[in-house]
Amino acid sequence: MRARADRSRCCGFGNCAELCPGVFAPDEEDNRARVLQQTLPTRLVGVVLRAAHECPTVAITVGNAKERS
Repeated sequence: MRARADRSRCCGFGNCAELCPGVFAPDEEDNRARVLQQTLPTRLVGVVLRAAHECPTVAITVGNAKERS
């Protein structure tokens, strides 16, 4: 599975970085989400799916690792 953050949708609330600090972090310049670990180990898929579900701007998506952005 692969995590993605759509920076054009992100408003920098930080929910994803709070839930998954090893996968997402706020950008130092604009506080929008950046992905630290795109390809997810199985143990992180559930929490990243939760972050995607809780993102108020629907900027976080999780998909097949073979899909292109």
